Amino acid sequence: FGCIDKKIDSIEVREPSIPDFTFSNICLKAPVLFKDQTKSVYNDVQSWEWQMLQNVVLTGKTPTYTFPKDGDYKVKLIVTTTLGCRDSIIKTITVRPQPIADFVTDTRNLGGGNFVICDDSHKINFTNQSTDNSTNLWKFGALASSKDTNPTYTFVDTGRYFVSLTINSGSLCTDTKTIQLDVLPPLKVNFDYSIACEKNAITFNDLSSTILDNISSRSWNMGDSTKYSGEIIQHTYKEKGIYPIKLIVNTSRGCQDSIAKDIQVIALPIVDFDFQEACPRQLMTIKNTSVAVDKDKILSYEWNLGNGTTSIATNPKVQYNTPRSYEITLKALTVAGCRDSTKDFVLVRDFVEPIIQQSQDVFCINKAIIFDASLSKGVFQEYLWEFGDGNNSTQKTDTTIYESEGIYTIHLTLKDSLCGSFDTLSKIEIISIPDVSLGGDFAVCPNLS
Repeated sequence: FGCIDKKIDSIEVREPSIPDFTFSNICLKAPVLFKDQTKSVYNDVQSWEWQMLQNVVLTGKTPTYTFPKDGDYKVKLIVTTTLGCRDSIIKTITVRPQPIADFVTDTRNLGGGNFVICDDSHKINFTNQSTDNSTNLWKFGALASSKDTNPTYTFVDTGRYFVSLTINSGSLCTDTKTIQLDVLPPLKVNFDYSIACEKNAITFNDLSSTILDNISSRSWNMGDSTKYSGEIIQHTYKEKGIYPIKLIVNTSRGCQDSIAKDIQVIALPIVDFDFQEACPRQLMTIKNTSVAVDKDKILSYEWNLGNGTTSIATNPKVQYNTPRSYEITLKALTVAGCRDSTKDFVLVRDFVEPIIQQSQDVFCINKAIIFDASLSKGVFQEYLWEFGDGNNSTQKTDTTIYESEGIYTIHLTLKDSLCGSFDTLSKIEIISIPDVSLGGDFAVCPNLS
């Protein structure tokens, strides 16, 4: 039949949209703001689809998203117009690690963000140990600041300051560290000590001082593995030598300083003396044999002689009147101040008494007479008898015969190498034997009176 129909309609062909977007500074753990910047002649974009990660899709013109970790991500934006036209763009973004602000100082770290400096200069060096920092802003209290990476700052006065470092200031990837810093006058550490002699207690005295603070503790290291605490201590070294002494002082506000000194411990003098057994009522000399060592010299002596008398002589003389044992004490003091002493006992002998032992005072002529000195009191090395008739003997006991009548003086001398010579006298009478005659003859009968 050849029927023909015809319809004419019109369509609109528009220019495509040009997708685009921007995003804020991207920092780990910080939300990232995405902004649609799509160019459309007709302004007819009606939906936005943001593909962040697999299975993570956002919508809206300005969404935000926090990435789980740092690294590179491909973000795809798909825009759809009112006519259903779709277009897309993919951008790679880099999520930076979270920056960490950190620094150290040449001050003392007390822990908990508290630091202290104790000196006259008040000059502090700051070392930046931050990570992922592009800018640095330091604040030293309320009035001073610096943008240096590793600044050095001198505080004009003592006091408490808060020092902070802010990195990447003005961006989302920023961080700040703040410490409390006490700037104090110096702690001056020193000590002195008494005379240093072995086997004698040495006193150590802390002379440390501080301003605007108080000393809280002291630690002494005596150089021989011994340690003490306290302001004043005493220590005894068993041997001479050089010992390194170290004193560490702490204050209540955290200052700490120390000082080390080598001290020479001097050997004690060798104190001794010699003597012999003493004789009563005789003056004796005590020989001092003491000597100093280590180039020291003995300055003085002090004697207690045991009989109530004392002396400062080097070799004192003394007399003991009673036989017994006496304790003698000698103390010596050296130029260096070292002291030592010794003691010993001296024995005083019994009194010496020569004794002549004879049987009677009257003897017959031409008869042997025994003289004995064995009862004499003392210790004798020599005996000398003088019998008065020109005869002598050196025996302890001897016999002599007198050939003439008369009265004779016997002289006995005894010699002791320690106590000397002692003598005594005795007298005897020598008589003739009488001539006895009974006259005539007589008889004696037994058993008759």
